Amino acid sequence: MGFDAQITILPLSNTSSIAQSNYINFNDSLQSIVSTILPDAEISLSIKNPCILKTDDNFLGVILKGMDSNHDWSFVNSNIIDGEIPDYNNNENANKIIISKSISAQLNLKVKDKIFAYYFLNNNIRTRRYEIAAIYESHFGEYDKLMTFGSIKALQQLNNLPQSWGNQLEIRNIPNDLIYDKSYELGVIFDECVSF
Repeated sequence: MGFDAQITILPLSNTSSIAQSNYINFNDSLQSIVSTILPDAEISLSIKNPCILKTDDNFLGVILKGMDSNHDWSFVNSNIIDGEIPDYNNNENANKIIISKSISAQLNLKVKDKIFAYYFLNNNIRTRRYEIAAIYESHFGEYDKLMTFGSIKALQQLNNLPQSWGNQLEIRNIPNDLIYDKSYELGVIFDECVSF
């Protein structure tokens, strides 16, 4: 399917409400509802956070997408050109990220290099230091200029979120002829924004 899911559930944006309303709590109840509607689907929770990657002499705005252990990493893995996807179930790998060849060239980074990431959260700047675990090349130029991948656990910790919280729910393995109807059904049930 590629980097994006067939159905992505996003929380409704409400700028006047508290920050946690911009997240989804993928608790047992929600899991049960989604599994009832789509019993054979693969469901994974993820978080996307914009950040600035900074080296000693350069910087670049990117989006770091943290994915859980249920995520289908096969497409990312098939595009790895150096290094390997870390086992993100191992907490020792939480600060390892995957960047594109384009980002690697622009920031002069290679596998095992360290880099700082700056996040702007709730009017504060938060810093994390990452190690480059792998470099991918998808041949989707604009995508490769923007997307990096890592551990959802690291981004949950950064955002002070419990383990069941993220800012998007990705659903895959749906027959193509059911995508529209199931998207609508999920949208009605959760009163969420559903894209496909």
